Amino acid sequence: MGIKEAKAAAERLLKRHEDSFYTYATEGFVQTLANCLFDLPKERCEQALGTYPEDYIALEDGLQDLNPEEYSEFYEEFEAKNKWLAEKIKALRNKLAELGSLDYSQMQKLIQSLSLVDLYNIHTYSSESVKNAIFGNMSNSKKNMLLKDFTSISERLKKDCSYKETVQKIDKFMKNTPRL
Repeated sequence: MGIKEAKAAAERLLKRHEDSFYTYATEGFVQTLANCLFDLPKERCEQALGTYPEDYIALEDGLQDLNPEEYSEFYEEFEAKNKWLAEKIKALRNKLAELGSLDYSQMQKLIQSLSLVDLYNIHTYSSESVKNAIFGNMSNSKKNMLLKDFTSISERLKKDCSYKETVQKIDKFMKNTPRL
């Protein structure tokens, strides 16, 4: 996905937001769903995903593929149009799109700082570009070992470490890592 798809998703999301004033009584959760989805138990998360607006997913995927300059232009365009949408864009944006800017040693430090559950979350919930950035810097034997280890993670551990926390951990690492 690129800026064209992200803009289309944002426009659809803006239209949906404008329409939601009429349907707020039945769809009032739309604005907070993105923030709480990953904290739900797996079975309830799957139920919620059935009601999760596809435009949020498309927007989040589109934002991950934007470089910092494209994101800045994109954010400014929608900040001028609608403050609500600008806040959603800011909330959905994370540093995962910048993983490609890490050199090999920085990437290895990031991978070493992640727990097995964090790697499971990335493998399960991240976009292909994020998976490629993380798992593409591992040997095939390490990847195969991790895939085997993923099956042994207890449901309790999976619930204790949400994808949102994994993204926050990567964001913190990225913010504290100098770029070359």
